[in-house]
Amino acid sequence: MAEHRYCLTKISRPYSLNLRPHRPPTRSGRVALFTTIEDETEYLQATCVNEALDQYAAVFLLSPAVVVRGILQRKGVGASLLVEKAKPLPADYHRAASPSS
Repeated sequence: MAEHRYCLTKISRPYSLNLRPHRPPTRSGRVALFTTIEDETEYLQATCVNEALDQYAAVFLLSPAVVVRGILQRKGVGASLLVEKAKPLPADYHRAASPSS
């Protein structure tokens, strides 16, 4: 049997599209929220559990775009994000980020 190694890295996604957040039943019975976030470089699976779920579930369920910080977990060629903090992307983000004319 192959040995599995994890690589943990703290990351922040400055802005990401929030694709298909859902709260399916889990085998353990624990409540968790799963979503896919997309930025300009990749898709990333994100998981919200425990305190992060209590604090940020509404952000993922109601916001089409989010700012996320968490722990990137790499295992083999796959990666996922364990969410620590999240907030909705401000509605005026593009106007604020674009250079003024």
